[in-house]
Amino acid sequence: MYVSLKRGTCAALLADQPIPNRFVQVLTIRDENDLGFGCEQYMLEISDGFASIPVMLTTNLNDLISKRKLAPLSIIKISEHVHRKVSGIRMVIISAISFIGSAGAIRSKPVPLDVVEDPDDVLSAAIACMERSKLLQVPESKEPIGGPLTPSLECSSQTSSELASTESSALAPEDGTLLAQSDVMTADGVGVQINVLADEDAHVEAASMAEMSHTWRK
Repeated sequence: MYVSLKRGTCAALLADQPIPNRFVQVLTIRDENDLGFGCEQYMLEISDGFASIPVMLTTNLNDLISKRKLAPLSIIKISEHVHRKVSGIRMVIISAISFIGSAGAIRSKPVPLDVVEDPDDVLSAAIACMERSKLLQVPESKEPIGGPLTPSLECSSQTSSELASTESSALAPEDGTLLAQSDVMTADGVGVQINVLADEDAHVEAASMAEMSHTWRK
């Protein structure tokens, strides 16, 4: 059985278009409590093997991270998501996922996509806002505003007992279509091999993946 990391998945998510594939890899996880949402909020950087984008998790999925069921380098299937635009920033919010497995590092270099819909308009709006703020009288204070900053947290892929210690070997594109290989250990202990290819698809091949996906949703 094959699971593909398809080129264009992240771009379609960001553009609010039908996505060619629902399988992605989690690159990083950050705690974004300092953004002022009023509740625990996590931001993920996800990749389709060729591009990457930041996405937010709904709070009903927070337990996946706190209980270390979801960590960087995990392979997931996006079951439900919504698209939002806030001040020219495109946001993807994931509300349901299926956990496929935990992978070793894939030696590809996904390119981060720009989440700003129109950089010129956003810059103009920011400048206008700064100009208006000059009219406000802000009293001086010896105390720091907002208190100390809380550093972002990044979960380590090696802290969970579910994750396997794996080795990866990279090949140069000139030597063929295969860019890299790495091993995966699923939650059920099923071995999976991830192949990152130079063509449009990055295939994930498993000896057996039946009944091993676990879905979380609202």
